[in-house]
Amino acid sequence: MKKILTVLLLCVTISNYAQKTDLYVCELANKLDWFALNNEYPKLKDSVRYDHIRLFAEGILSHYFNRPQESIEKLTDLVNNHQQEIGTMTALNLIPSIMQDYEFLRKYKVIADKTCKVLETLKGQPIDIRTIQDYYNRCKALENYPAQAVYRKNKDVTVKFSEKYDGVSPFKENKTLDGLIYFPVTCNGNTYQFILDTGARSTFVSKRFAQKIGAKVIEGYEDEIGNIAFIDSLQIGDDITFKNIITIVDKGGAPGRIMNAGGVNADAVLGIDFLRMLGEVQIDFRNHRLTFPYSLTPKPQYGSNIRMNDSGGIMLEARDSTGLLQIIFDTGAVATSFNYSYFNKHENELLPIFDKTDKREILGGALPSFYYRMAMRVPAIRFEAFGKTITVKDKFVSYTPNDNESFDALFGMDFLKQFNKVTINFKDMFMAVE
Repeated sequence: MKKILTVLLLCVTISNYAQKTDLYVCELANKLDWFALNNEYPKLKDSVRYDHIRLFAEGILSHYFNRPQESIEKLTDLVNNHQQEIGTMTALNLIPSIMQDYEFLRKYKVIADKTCKVLETLKGQPIDIRTIQDYYNRCKALENYPAQAVYRKNKDVTVKFSEKYDGVSPFKENKTLDGLIYFPVTCNGNTYQFILDTGARSTFVSKRFAQKIGAKVIEGYEDEIGNIAFIDSLQIGDDITFKNIITIVDKGGAPGRIMNAGGVNADAVLGIDFLRMLGEVQIDFRNHRLTFPYSLTPKPQYGSNIRMNDSGGIMLEARDSTGLLQIIFDTGAVATSFNYSYFNKHENELLPIFDKTDKREILGGALPSFYYRMAMRVPAIRFEAFGKTITVKDKFVSYTPNDNESFDALFGMDFLKQFNKVTINFKDMFMAVE
């Protein structure tokens, strides 16, 4: 969904006599600076003159900062009652955000019913409806399944993790990958090693693993990544039960291949859907422990510095002399890398060292599409995050453009491991480091 188009169309509807507040809200949104808008909007909302600007700001901030019910209410009001102001195409651009929030709340039948009506209305019109059609197909297949849920006791739950696959890989054709978070998860009385992956919007398992645990493949839906299946329950530690899991089953060529590129294998990952329902995870690298606290950590002084993105992953707030950097934070990736958009913003700084530094081909993309690009090693990159200056060293910056990249960098596990402890809180949407 092209949010910048949505915002531009909203702003066109504002007259020359609009208050400065409305224009400022549109300016921040047009820059896709949702962090700045989230920080500023509480001071601005009483001065917003136009209802459609207010509903858009409050709805899209709720969508990105993990308040799905509020997002649904505000954006639905905007789409249903303000199409004259925002236009039909803007309304259509907002529908996937509404459906994504309904899907997190696991209201599959509601999505199937609503998207069916939209598809009927748009039938025969020259409009790209593939995203809406995909939501309908998936949720129609799921409409009779119970909602996912997490049950836990009123205490902290701590489990040990390893950065290596524990034991001998069951895969003959490939290898496992060191440097990720492997932790024990129990299913049907047997314990397996899952990867904790903030880059995965849902639980994700290999075909081999799905067959081994008896996951029920759900008929009626398949996409380019795989099928969907139902798992009754997973146990994390002694006191957390994840119930009614809807998981993606990878259909990649190798029988155990999921998530990681370059011929790397793993059985399963737990993704963002699980973490959002729990509310918080603390990653202690010194003692290799994951803690899921019962009482959540208070929001730090710098406020909310992570948000959801349109793919269901996490964006981290980071700024430098060029302004806001678009950073994806992904514990399912080992290495941090910077994309061509970062190179383009910092060309004057990077070109003088271009001939003096190492260059190599690096992998980019995600399932189902990976690609290679040329990159240069940069000795040090500095930016502001977590209320202080952060420096990352010896990172590769792509200097060849790629149309599939819409962000400046992906921060992987090597970024996290420079800290002793990392807290990721989904209630107040912040990351804190020690």
